[in-house]
Amino acid sequence: AVAVQFLEHASDLRARLHEHLEGASEETTEPAVSSEPQDELEVEAEYTEPGYVGNGSTEPEYGLREGDSFGEPVEFDELDDLAVDPGELEHVLKDVEGELLDEDLATPAQDERRSGPRGRASVPVQLATTDFQLDGRTRDLSESGVLISADATELPLGKKVKVRLQSPNSGDPIEVSGRVSRRVETDGTVAAVGVEFEASDGESDVIAEYVQEVQADAAERRETGISGPIEELGMPNLIQVLGSTSAKGTLIATRGEEEGVIAFESGLLRYARLGSLRSIKALSRLLAWEQGRFEFSSNVDALEEEDEPQSLEVAILEAVRQMDECGRVGGVTVEMTTTFQVDGDARSQGAEGSKIEQAVLDLAEAGFTLRRLIDVIPEPDAEILGAVNALVDLGVLTPN
Repeated sequence: AVAVQFLEHASDLRARLHEHLEGASEETTEPAVSSEPQDELEVEAEYTEPGYVGNGSTEPEYGLREGDSFGEPVEFDELDDLAVDPGELEHVLKDVEGELLDEDLATPAQDERRSGPRGRASVPVQLATTDFQLDGRTRDLSESGVLISADATELPLGKKVKVRLQSPNSGDPIEVSGRVSRRVETDGTVAAVGVEFEASDGESDVIAEYVQEVQADAAERRETGISGPIEELGMPNLIQVLGSTSAKGTLIATRGEEEGVIAFESGLLRYARLGSLRSIKALSRLLAWEQGRFEFSSNVDALEEEDEPQSLEVAILEAVRQMDECGRVGGVTVEMTTTFQVDGDARSQGAEGSKIEQAVLDLAEAGFTLRRLIDVIPEPDAEILGAVNALVDLGVLTPN
């Protein structure tokens, strides 16, 4: 296998491909693999070795090596008469430019579900099942479904859910039934969940109107807000600068598959969220992000359960203190995706541990990853990691 890195910006590349595919974007019943060759489009690229991580990384980059060459252009009809369906290529390009999370070409069933126009939009949302309720925010939204940032570890594929969305203008809720159609897993947790709507005929028009309203509001926020890479200023500086220069606002940060949000008003922290994390614990985790992207708008969406009001400056100082404490935790180092084996005999013979240690052991016996352990237990990360290290040293916990 080889990796190829395009040397054009995604928006420029998409514009070129739009021109190339002009006249070929109408819906067709032709199969995705056709025996008819298509016009050739040359795109400048460079060869990269496996493990290429892109610009801005601290890891070594790989590009054209001495002696390498692109060779002669290859015609489409030389590639075993394979051709890509323009509709599929258009779909993939939209996902790349919008930084959505679809990793594979859509199957026919997925194409049917994604028939409505999709757009990036962030509004509060609640997922309710017969067992529990989950709070999150939408990432992108269409008339056929929604992708939601939330700690969705307990939601298996196919699970029936009720999606309660909030209007960004009026605040009025809209409730839609659906099924979990996708789980975005990362770093020992589920960072996002996709829900396919199962709306009745009468609900379809209501959903369509709501989606148009949310997408229009999201577009306006992007136009009047600011965005960019986190690494240019760093999360602590970003929050301090924005908090001191704006009366209110919402900062949405993304890193890989994860997305967090920080909202403030009149110098007070309204809320901070990252998966299941809230308040200072979520803020501390977000402040540690050194790479990713951010979007800021001077709006704040009200939540049903917001954090206890506190000074934004004080909250940042406490979050930074917790970050520093976490960085000083020594001992055994394991990946966040690690699970643990609990030695029942050692646990029963040992002295009664702290409440944090007992919680760690209970969750470890339930098969939780290290990431899930420190997310679920409400104490600061440093105290939980210290308890894990102590239990590992005693032989009560063994990393799998």
